[in-house]
Amino acid sequence: MTMNKILLSLAAALAICFTACAQKKEKQSMDNEIVGEVVAVGKDVTKFKVGDYAGVGCMVNSCGTCADCKDGEEQYCKGVV
Repeated sequence: MTMNKILLSLAAALAICFTACAQKKEKQSMDNEIVGEVVAVGKDVTKFKVGDYAGVGCMVNSCGTCADCKDGEEQYCKGVV
């Protein structure tokens, strides 16, 4: 476990993700959104603690600065951090 990550115990996953519903500009494979209980946290994590519930969407880690991100289309970000 890295210092700034959390580990989730999967509770649910959406069958159809946001990106699957959007018109695609190019072929991409995106993960579905998930939610789960936090079962471990890295020592630098401040927003979550063990026992919390957290969700992860398909646009996690988009750069936020490229043209696609600025146009509100983070699902097409090529500058993933």
